[in-house]
Amino acid sequence: MLDALWTAGVRAHRGLYARGWLRRAELGGRVIAVGALRAGGSGKSPIARLLAAEAAARGPAALLLRGPGGAPRLAWPGPGVQDEVGCWGDEGVEAVEAARRLPRDVGERLRVIVGSDRAAGAARWAPEAARVVLDDGWTHWRVAPDAVVVAVGPGDAGQRALPCGPLRLTLREVPAEATLWYHDGGCLGVPAPPAGRLDGALYARAQVRSGVAVEAWRGGAVARWDELGRCLLVCATGAPQRVVMAARRAGAQVAEVARFGDHHRFTRDEIAALAAKGLPLLTTSKDAPRLFAAAPELRGEVAVLRLRLCVAGGLGVILEGGPGGA
Repeated sequence: MLDALWTAGVRAHRGLYARGWLRRAELGGRVIAVGALRAGGSGKSPIARLLAAEAAARGPAALLLRGPGGAPRLAWPGPGVQDEVGCWGDEGVEAVEAARRLPRDVGERLRVIVGSDRAAGAARWAPEAARVVLDDGWTHWRVAPDAVVVAVGPGDAGQRALPCGPLRLTLREVPAEATLWYHDGGCLGVPAPPAGRLDGALYARAQVRSGVAVEAWRGGAVARWDELGRCLLVCATGAPQRVVMAARRAGAQVAEVARFGDHHRFTRDEIAALAAKGLPLLTTSKDAPRLFAAAPELRGEVAVLRLRLCVAGGLGVILEGGPGGA
C-alpha cells in the first residue's frame, strides 16, 4: 500500500512537468539523465562519471551533481576547498578525483558542477557544453533530457518500491525509450548472464552491461594485495556485499567488514574503534573522503579501492543519439 502511494506521488509529480504545468529547463547541449532503480549501491554515479569522461573525449562536456545542495558551484576545474565533502558531497569528491586522472586534453574539456539548481549551474559554468550528464537525473524532472539511462542490477527484478522495498521506482515506471544499464558491482569484468529467471530477463533486456576492475591505492601508488595482507574493509555504501565480493575476487584478504549506513559521516571515536582492531584499513573511494575528513592523518595509511567499469554495449548511442538513446 505504502509503495503504491509513493509511486502514485512520483507519477503525479512527473505529470506536472509532462503537462507543462511546471516548467522544464532546456539546456543547450545533449542532456543525458542517469538514474537507478535501487536507492543506493546501483553503480549510478560511476556510470555517470564514465559517460561524462566519454562525452569530454568527444568535446566540451559537463557533469552535474546534486551534492549537498545549495547554489551551483564549480568543482572541476578549480581550486580545492578545505571541506571538500561538505562542499561537494561524496559524489563530487569522487568526480573531481576521477577528472584529475583523465588525459589532460580530456580533463580540460570537462566541467564538474555541484548544486541543487542544475540548469543554473550548467548555464553559468558550462554554456558551451555539447553534452551534459546529470547524475541522479532520471527523476530530476525539471531538466528535460535527450537520453535517459537507468542502472539496474542483480536482485532488482521483482522488488518493491520505497518504503516497502529498496527501489526508487519499479521497472514499470522506466520509460520505453530509456537505456537499461545492467551493472554488477561484485563481478570482475563484464558480467555473464545470471542464472535466475528474473535476473536473467533483466540482463537480457539491458542494452549496456558492466562489471568492475579493482585496484587498491595507498600513498599515491598501487598497493599489492599480498602487501596489504589481512585487512579490515570499511564500507558505507548502499550495497556493501557487492564491494566485499569484488574486493575478495580481486585478491583482497578481507578478514573483517565494518558496515555503516550509506553516506555515513565518520567520527573520531568510530575511527579509533576501527584502528583498535589492529588490522590494516581498506575502504572505498566513495568512503575515503569522509574517513579522511574525520581523521586527516590516515591519508597515506589507508588503502583505497578504485573500481573501474568494464563495459559492453552501446555508449555511442547514448552519447550521440539514435534508437534507444534519444
